[in-house]
Amino acid sequence: MPRPRHRPQNVPHNPSTAGRLESSGFDRARVHPKFLHSNATSHKWAFGAIAELLDNAVDEICNGATFIMVDKVNNPRDNSPMLLFQDDGGGMDPEGIRRCMSLGFSNKKSKTTIGQYGNGFKTSTMRLGADAIVFSRANRGSGGADVIAGAICGPASLVNSMMDLHHGALMLLGPTMNAKVAFDISERLPHLSLRMKEHCARALTYATRMKKLGLKVIYPGLDDHPNHALLKSMANPGYGFGGMLCVDMGTEERANRLMNHLQNSTQFGLMAVSLGYYETLMSCSGSSTSSELSVEEKEVAGISPGLVRMSVGYSGTVEQRWGQFEKAISWMQDANPHYGKN
Repeated sequence: MPRPRHRPQNVPHNPSTAGRLESSGFDRARVHPKFLHSNATSHKWAFGAIAELLDNAVDEICNGATFIMVDKVNNPRDNSPMLLFQDDGGGMDPEGIRRCMSLGFSNKKSKTTIGQYGNGFKTSTMRLGADAIVFSRANRGSGGADVIAGAICGPASLVNSMMDLHHGALMLLGPTMNAKVAFDISERLPHLSLRMKEHCARALTYATRMKKLGLKVIYPGLDDHPNHALLKSMANPGYGFGGMLCVDMGTEERANRLMNHLQNSTQFGLMAVSLGYYETLMSCSGSSTSSELSVEEKEVAGISPGLVRMSVGYSGTVEQRWGQFEKAISWMQDANPHYGKN
């Protein structure tokens, strides 16, 4: 978990020396954060966390950041080596740091993130470096979207400190969920892995077949997805590439017509705004969950007017559901004989 960018007051810093080249070699260099950003968003190798920390400097451009300093220091606790990242932007004041470290705090104003479902099973996020994960158990975790609960996973020292009788955040907020909800979830956890595998397996099957039909499909399990190799290198064997996929129908009118066929004519799935269920759910993001974004923000987020997002369910058989999807597409093609052909 990256530390907040706040330079200690007792550490002297001279920006004029940050770009100096030492006579003994290329020891230091000064670059603009946007240069780091262009690298961080495209690389696919083991130092992804480092690139992400460098990429964070972009956030401080609006506060005057012009460079970032990377230095090697020693952890005072056990003398282990650490990398220190400091930019010359505005940073955080002590109150900002406190809020950032508070449980449940978020300053995010945009809802442009797509494809968060199933990360725990797909990639074992904590194994890749996260200190703690907060899980929602409302949709796929429960299997039926009929309970509301949460789970915090992390080192025992972290969880125990949060449950401290006098100062723990969980003790102050209430660490115990409803007994019936806890029982219902505990009964469903043993087969959670089986359900997630089926979600992911069906999503890959559908995405592959949709692409063969000539549809524009966005799914990280497909070889032509820009992040396919990255996710494959991180993924847990057997859990696939997630249960979310997107089909770009080009226009909002065609997207709505397809969803209408899939829900009301062939019963392939259901239209919804909160995705993740044992039935396939779908939405046209540009006119629903992301409708508050400007045209420019949607373009940056990759949300076209006809983008249909689907959380693939596991009810019915694969062939039964695929037959329903094909029938809906055939009706779309009957209305426009050239539709879906390259």
